[in-house]
Formats: sequence, structure tokens, C-alpha cells
Amino acid sequence: MSTNKNLFRDPVVITFSSVLLLLALAAGVYAILNFRLGLSQAAGGHTITLNQVDPNFGDTVNFTLVTTVKEPHVNLICRKGTNIVKAETLAYYGTLRRNFTLSDPTLWPSGGASCTAKLEKLKGNHTTVMATTVFDVAP
Repeated sequence: MSTNKNLFRDPVVITFSSVLLLLALAAGVYAILNFRLGLSQAAGGHTITLNQVDPNFGDTVNFTLVTTVKEPHVNLICRKGTNIVKAETLAYYGTLRRNFTLSDPTLWPSGGASCTAKLEKLKGNHTTVMATTVFDVAP
């Protein structure tokens, strides 16, 4: 009498395979959303999330922060190729919403760019990057 089973008909194998497939799909969706929404997480649970999807040149953007830092700052640097066309740091605490305009009359008068926003903790002359997100700006 043979004890060989068709593994593809075994309920345990089917369930295990289904769970692996769902985990792979969830990881893929998370990676896509992470890229498209500008979401990034660093060690310690700090996050910085771009609040706009597919920003364009001239748009105003802002970020949602999840952090335990008491007085966080956001440092935004945008580049066209290797040239910096925007560099601005804003305090991101208190009740006012902080906005960045994706342009500069001198350095960035038009066109797209690649931007990096960093959630930073400032203490004296020392800056600690807590989380980072990157996004592209359409022309």
C-alpha cells in the first residue's frame, strides 16, 4: 500500500501556500504605497509622509509626522540632476501647518525635480535624522 499523497490536494499545503501568497501580495502593496505616497519609516517608529500624491512644480506640499521628538523639523532638499534647486528647513511643531512650495524664483524657475524630506531632531549644533522620504516633482 502506497502512502504517497498528492501534495497539491493536501489542505495544510493549500492553506500554507495561500498564506504565503497573501503575505507576498501584502508586502508588494506596501512597497508600492510606500513609494507612491512617499511614506518612510526609520528605526524607532518615526515616520514622515508626504500628504500630496504626484506633486507638480509650483505646488504647495506638507507632511504628516509620527514621532516622539518634542520639536521636530522637516528639511526638504530638491535636486535637478546634481544641482540643488530647493533647500528649506521648517519647524514642524505647534498648531500651524507648515507648507513647502515646490519652486524657487532663482534656482528652480520651472520643471521637475527629485526631492528628499527628512524628519530631523535638532539639539544645539547636532542634527539627527529620524526618518526620510523621497518623491518626484512633475514639471
